Amino acid sequence: MVKKIAVFNHKAGVGKTTTAFNLGWMLTEKGKTVILAHTDPQCNLTGIILGEGTEYNESRIEAIYKIGSKL
Repeated sequence: MVKKIAVFNHKAGVGKTTTAFNLGWMLTEKGKTVILAHTDPQCNLTGIILGEGTEYNESRIEAIYKIGSKL
């Protein structure tokens, strides 16, 4: 069964992105399959997961897609 968890608050700077990242990370550590969808235009969650500057590193992008294609 699919479970959905939403982290929401109107106020900025309260730890929503960090909470979502850590929650997703710990769930994967427990063997769960996790999809993190971040709708903030700042893309901070993407930067945390992939590492800042990934968009300029072609070999890193290729490695991410190769790993993803094996799943």
